[in-house]
Amino acid sequence: MGVAKQAAKVVALKLGVWKPDEGPTGTISPRYCYSIWLRHMVLAHAHGLSTNPRVLAELGPGHSLGVGLAAMICGADDYFALDVCRDADIQRNIEVFDALVELFRKREPIPDNAEFPRVRPFLASYDFPSEILTENRLARALDAQRLANIRGAIADLGQSHGGVRISYYVPYYDEAVSVADSVDIILSQAVLMYVPDLADSYSTIHRWLKPGGYMSSQIDLTSLGSTRESYGHWTIPKFKWKLLTAIRPFNLNRLPISAHKAAVQAAGFEIAGVICEKTTDRIDRRKLAREFREMSDEDLTTASVFLQAVKR
Repeated sequence: MGVAKQAAKVVALKLGVWKPDEGPTGTISPRYCYSIWLRHMVLAHAHGLSTNPRVLAELGPGHSLGVGLAAMICGADDYFALDVCRDADIQRNIEVFDALVELFRKREPIPDNAEFPRVRPFLASYDFPSEILTENRLARALDAQRLANIRGAIADLGQSHGGVRISYYVPYYDEAVSVADSVDIILSQAVLMYVPDLADSYSTIHRWLKPGGYMSSQIDLTSLGSTRESYGHWTIPKFKWKLLTAIRPFNLNRLPISAHKAAVQAAGFEIAGVICEKTTDRIDRRKLAREFREMSDEDLTTASVFLQAVKR
């Protein structure tokens, strides 16, 4: 680590904006992936959206392709993993896939917030969604030959196995990546608070989707534990934030809910559903950095947002 980064680390530790025990994301857990996919589908159903995509893309799958594999078990034929680096090995994905198959075979309830307390969105019920995944649909999805095809696709990325294919695009923002007008659903979980250019990201997502396709995104708007207070990332001036985050591979863009809504609509989406969670912190506006002091009450108190929006 260079001198500048080492100095930043020392300052960050003193201010509580760096946690040395940060570990890998939850996508190596089959139950986590199962929970994420089914939460997005339950709320899509509630918002009158399709829950049976043929082509699914996931932005930022992380350490496994588990969420996309859950979607494939439920019937998707094509899965595009869109990321900035490739960090999922074949053996790990096969292990996650086999565990996911068992969860669906058993019709396991959706793992709730007692098991994953930091996962959003919350659901009114965590029962297995049998109104979405009917017995007929599951019988087709869990067909032995189809499952073997998915297993083959995991081991042979980019190639079709019985009409099933998994494609990895890294980095997803490369101009050579072309999936325009081809995707039914683009899903992201705790990703869009890291993208540096929000307008460009939502425009790109819009371009990838088919007309009538939709994006389904969970976005955490807090400091994510990088400061002692959930709104602490808004108390640090821009120049200090740049120093304090120099040691991190991914940095929060610190944009509030209004910025996300505006960028979604400017990209050409029609919002189908928004679920907001409010912070429980007592917020002292006097602590805010100058560039955040005029934030609306909605922006300042919204801790997370789940947003589904349709390309018209």
